[in-house]
Amino acid sequence: MIRLLLPLICYVLLIVYGSLYPFTGWRWPDDHTAIILQGWWPQHISRGDLITNLLAYFPLGYLLSRALPGRLNGFAAVAWTTVLGTFLSAGIEVMQIFLPQRQSSLSDIVLNSISTLIGAFLAWGMGERTLLGGRLRALRREWFLQGRLTDIGLAALGLWALSQLVPLVPSLDVDNLKEGLKPLWYTLHGSTVFNRHEAVIYALNILALGGIVALVVKNERWVTVPFAMFASMVLLLKIPVVGRQISLEAIAGLFGGLILLCFLRRLPRPFLSIVAATAILAAFVIDELRPAADSHGELHVFNWVPFSGQMVNVMGLASIIEELWPFTALAFLTLVMRPRYRLAVGTMLGLLLAVSVFALEWAQQQIPGRYPDVTSVLLAVIGWTVPWLFVDLGAQHDLPAIRLRQKVERHYPSI
Repeated sequence: MIRLLLPLICYVLLIVYGSLYPFTGWRWPDDHTAIILQGWWPQHISRGDLITNLLAYFPLGYLLSRALPGRLNGFAAVAWTTVLGTFLSAGIEVMQIFLPQRQSSLSDIVLNSISTLIGAFLAWGMGERTLLGGRLRALRREWFLQGRLTDIGLAALGLWALSQLVPLVPSLDVDNLKEGLKPLWYTLHGSTVFNRHEAVIYALNILALGGIVALVVKNERWVTVPFAMFASMVLLLKIPVVGRQISLEAIAGLFGGLILLCFLRRLPRPFLSIVAATAILAAFVIDELRPAADSHGELHVFNWVPFSGQMVNVMGLASIIEELWPFTALAFLTLVMRPRYRLAVGTMLGLLLAVSVFALEWAQQQIPGRYPDVTSVLLAVIGWTVPWLFVDLGAQHDLPAIRLRQKVERHYPSI
């Protein structure tokens, strides 16, 4: 419970920041009660606004429900989570009355409360006492090594999947399916040029993610095929998801990464960790320094306002997760190697990563079509730091030791 307080606090602060940005122009309205009532239910709610409201408080409901005291379980935890989420939303909406740039609406409170309720129900449904939660934990014990370090690796894998599928809203409308296939169709017919940078980035990330799976599974032989099915399913699901598209670059990168994984997954664990970490870093550097595909030669100055570009629409959440997961994965791959002086190593490498990411973002001022942003530096620090605080590197979380012990137990059950 205590370990979940840090991500919960960070997420609450992010909600408050995004809801009250830019924090300027505060004034006392003439009739603030009327302002709220006039905004009870807008005549038209765009699909983007609806999705944004539902997605914003969904993680809050999940984290808050998991962070509540253990004696609160079942419907009591769901009820308390919903009440607290509703109070937070209502408080923010009241504060927005005093900001001329923001519009208060009771409909936002309703949607945020529903989103919090859904997140709380998900947390309850995945609990140990439910049928679904028990089944998921049984599969977790059957397929993966135990310990919080494994949880970090699986979290990095889940964050990558979310970065590809947010806003998680599928639509089987024919026009939406055509839109999801449009980049693939245009590239195959020569209307657009194949982007080699994007294909290489996908290949390197797929290789790294496959390496993470190889480090956390119990049976090392069950890596390539299940992971290939998982990665392929994630990319194919982009077709029906609103606002997402599948490209020839993604497909080529998937096959390239899987081919590399077939050759490299048999490496000794420390070398596999180094290869996976190198692949993530290489993909990140290429992504940072490549020119924008649709640029017209324009250059942009460095943005010092955190998350200003990510608050434009719901795809900003995908951008946040996309920049967060590589550093969560890097933290996992470093922790797997069990550094002797954990605090010193984590601090020094974290500072090095922060400086390196800042230098890459600063260099984007000279790359056409790129938007250098301090948000990337903050997300890199968060993605790197949280795993180091979450995991306890005791012997029970030593993945190589666990793997060796399980092999001995299989061959010598009497030991």
